[in-house]
Amino acid sequence: MNRGLTGIFIRTVKTTFSVLAAAVFMLSLSVSAYASDLDISAITEKKLAGIPTTEYEDCGVSAPALYNLTYSPDGIGYIIIGDSRTVFIECQFQVNARRDNIYILAASGEGFEYFEEIALPAAKRIEEAHPEIRTWRYIISMGFNDMWNIYEYRKALFELSRDRLVYFVSVNPVEDRPEIPEYGIMNKNLKVFNYVMMGEPYLKYIDTCSYLLENGYETAYDGIHYNGKTTADIYTLIKREILLSGL
Repeated sequence: MNRGLTGIFIRTVKTTFSVLAAAVFMLSLSVSAYASDLDISAITEKKLAGIPTTEYEDCGVSAPALYNLTYSPDGIGYIIIGDSRTVFIECQFQVNARRDNIYILAASGEGFEYFEEIALPAAKRIEEAHPEIRTWRYIISMGFNDMWNIYEYRKALFELSRDRLVYFVSVNPVEDRPEIPEYGIMNKNLKVFNYVMMGEPYLKYIDTCSYLLENGYETAYDGIHYNGKTTADIYTLIKREILLSGL
């Protein structure tokens, strides 16, 4: 993307993100309220240490035990960092219990603060616990809960990309329900965030959003989170992209 045009575009949408901030917050209150009952940092520490957690905790926070056995014939490991939609992937596929060198760090209702203060330090500890893995790829699937933090994400991901291959998964669509646009959350607004992230040259962009809009998707109870089939579609797309382009 032309850098001059990008600058104009970003200035134009900056106000849009500010207006959407309160809307996103209101729409995600149910997930955020649930997450506020959990000490995300403490649960992450328990999981990293391999200490058993409750089903309630598992539905809010995902993290691997640091010393799980791995299978890494190619010496490549993958760390997925995300929010509640990524927690759903872990709950459905038990990724952190598998020996495929893919690890999930995620927390419901969270955004950049979780990414910077909890997920990235935990990711570094995962790396240190697995010296048999020589190369690490990061897959970031965040932004829905705090699209207004796009500038913080861009800066942090640029720094991360200096010594890591970094993928960014598009913010995926919501269901077309009357109550959702009332809060200002519409798929056209999510596309604005995705458009900016797609133009960052230091990121490998995984466009699951376009795939879902073109091929269909089904949400669960709230029009935001996905049912099992769509969750599986998203995870399959992510794995296909990182395995094909990350080697």
